[in-house]
Amino acid sequence: MHKELNPTAPIGVFDSGIGGLTILNELTRQLIHENFIYIADQAYMPYGTKAPELILQRCIQITDRLVQQGCKAIVVACNTATAMAIDTLRSRFSLPIIGVEPAVKPALLHSQSKHVAVLATPVTINSPRFRQLVYRYGSDANTLLVPCPGWVELIESGPSNSEALRAFLSESLQPLLDSHVDSIVLGCTHYPILKNELVEVTQNRVSFFDSAAGVSRQLLRVIEAHRSMSENRTVHLFSTSKQNYLAPFVNRYISSLKVDLIESVHLPLPEVNKLELETSQA
Repeated sequence: MHKELNPTAPIGVFDSGIGGLTILNELTRQLIHENFIYIADQAYMPYGTKAPELILQRCIQITDRLVQQGCKAIVVACNTATAMAIDTLRSRFSLPIIGVEPAVKPALLHSQSKHVAVLATPVTINSPRFRQLVYRYGSDANTLLVPCPGWVELIESGPSNSEALRAFLSESLQPLLDSHVDSIVLGCTHYPILKNELVEVTQNRVSFFDSAAGVSRQLLRVIEAHRSMSENRTVHLFSTSKQNYLAPFVNRYISSLKVDLIESVHLPLPEVNKLELETSQA
């Protein structure tokens, strides 16, 4: 049972980098009076190729920081972080915590061919939570699970040569088109940033699905259930890397709001946990 929520308190949102901005963008469109604090853990980006122990530790650290900042609810705006840490976070913290899961169910409901592909990070693809999701909704369909190492780094690096990017995406997706896939799930919050390019290279032959709208609806239900609607609007963005590493992306990927503050936050991994992780990976 969650404690009563403070209506004027902010909502915390975090991701390994800029991908969660695609979730934040939708949250600010649907919850127009809420205050938001967003942390991009760019110092440890990407999560999708990291050891599960490191991902869990970072999620606990960041959630603790957002709790210290007075957040009334937290959105884990990262599929990998949700898969690795959501259960632990909910057991450790008393406030509502909303996770992200790939939009497998709506994609399968929409698919005419019942050939669906899920693009995600390797850690997400291999997580038991994700496998259970696919089994629950896709047992009667041909669901292709496609790990996409390097995509997050590509997106975080900023705009690249458009022709080279289109060629890369075309090569990656052509096998899916050849397999008669008609619906593709963008199972990482970074991937919708490439939505326009993905639509272009697939020539509108497939439909794309992401989780932003579903997460917004769930958060709205939680806020309304606790009678915790705010009447203000502030948006503060923080990066665990350099401040100017996050700023250039905001105007491109956040269309519905004015950001009040962008700055860096120092959140190093404790030395004792670094040693534990090195030992566990040896």
